[in-house]
Amino acid sequence: MGIFNRIFGGNQKESQNDSITNEIDQLIFKANASAITCFNSLVDDFPKLKIIPELNLLKEFDKIVTIANVGIVMLQVSHYFNSKDTQKYILEINKGISRWDEASTKELIYFGRYINDLTNRNQINSIDDMSEAIGAFVFINLYENNSESIELEPLTNEVDLFFSLGSILTMTFSNYWN
Repeated sequence: MGIFNRIFGGNQKESQNDSITNEIDQLIFKANASAITCFNSLVDDFPKLKIIPELNLLKEFDKIVTIANVGIVMLQVSHYFNSKDTQKYILEINKGISRWDEASTKELIYFGRYINDLTNRNQINSIDDMSEAIGAFVFINLYENNSESIELEPLTNEVDLFFSLGSILTMTFSNYWN
């Protein structure tokens, strides 16, 4: 239907929404690809991470990192768009993450609340603080979702690991809208 709208001058609003939907789908694809590749770069410096594939949790790790990546981009929307477009993009990001994995919508909302809460309590005052918080989100979430795997618990206290992962993610997605 999109091609007919373009050829015959269909509803421009619908075409703009299709464009935003495509843009968000590309964002989620890039966020997931980045999540999948970042594990290997971390495991060399943090051999403790080998426990994640041993527990068959690599797919879940990738999912949580994808959510963090999308969350990083979502946090920036209001800085790059007017309020009307901000609402459109936030809505489309939520729809897109739901299309990708329905349960992830709730986790994306949790990510936003987590970062906003830390910011409101003045615990995030720099990009380094943000990076550490994002990394903590990933490993704490992974553990909380799999608390029966007590082998994961030590990963929830690794500040250097939090910072390393969070730095990779913020470097990759901090200027997404530019």
